[in-house]
Amino acid sequence: MIKELQTNLISYYDEFGRNLPWRLNKDPYRIWVSEIMLQQTQVKTVIPYYEGFLKRLPTVSDLASIEESELMKLWEGLGYYSRVKNMQKAAKIICNTDNHELPKTFEGLLSLPGIGVYTAGAIASMAYELKVPAIDGNVIRVISRYFGKPYSLQEIQQLMPTLLPNQRIGDFNQALMDVGAGICLPIAKPLCLQCPLQSHCIANLLKLTDIIPEKIKKPKRSIEEKTLIVLSSKNRYAITKRPEKGLLSGLWEFPMFEGNLNQIELRNKLEEMGIFVHDIRFLLKFKHGFTHKEWVIYGYEAELLGDIQTLPMWTFATKAELEQTYSLSSLYKKLLEGLL
Repeated sequence: MIKELQTNLISYYDEFGRNLPWRLNKDPYRIWVSEIMLQQTQVKTVIPYYEGFLKRLPTVSDLASIEESELMKLWEGLGYYSRVKNMQKAAKIICNTDNHELPKTFEGLLSLPGIGVYTAGAIASMAYELKVPAIDGNVIRVISRYFGKPYSLQEIQQLMPTLLPNQRIGDFNQALMDVGAGICLPIAKPLCLQCPLQSHCIANLLKLTDIIPEKIKKPKRSIEEKTLIVLSSKNRYAITKRPEKGLLSGLWEFPMFEGNLNQIELRNKLEEMGIFVHDIRFLLKFKHGFTHKEWVIYGYEAELLGDIQTLPMWTFATKAELEQTYSLSSLYKKLLEGLL
């Protein structure tokens, strides 16, 4: 079964492998950027970000030296901003070496900030053809179904080295990812008739794809209510920078308060801060999900009474500056695109 797994996957990759920009060559930097972007983000979303990022930052040195504010703007909309911050930390470490190149060993890659076991395996196998696996959820699902056993991550990690071919390790790993992403889909949706592994897949032969692998229940996300205000003065809008640690760290946002405040409560809150406004108008209610929590946001708008110089705790920016200069979370896109 192992030989058939290797042969069928490589044949499938040669004929049907996805045409993705990071597969044009084996440049470890390009592969690294793609793998970090692809964490918790769909391929179709990543591609335009990837191309823009590489155009502006074609080398590790460019990544190491760019100002953080511009870097965050390049990443705006991808979310999980700690990923790109760790990339820059790693780039600075790399640029302190003699050759300014990513490490050529699995252990060396793993030592860099933001590079875990999966990412190190992906770079090591795809760029350097090192005989190491790249195990993500898709790979676990494919291998579990192929052998008819719901493997745990630890079991897969022990098994995978025995499944890797002696040549084209990177292509083998990418073929596994392609099959998992496009064919061996989660419960009730696998496209077994299109799968290059169907003739030897135990879960397919025994009709077990609906129970292998076991479905893991996701924990319920906690709900937090927030009240946001788009505060304007002469076509400039108040924004404030979030703390450098924690959720959405270092990003800019419109002033936001805890809880679901009505207009009267919001006005009282502002006046306690010495801020006086014209009529407060309700804009919209919307939700934004994170991994473990969800924000329910009630948005309002108001025009400032007085001069912005009286509010040094906030920065006032034009819409153009919000779009081009300041890095805002994707949760504000509705406001930027439809309301300002």
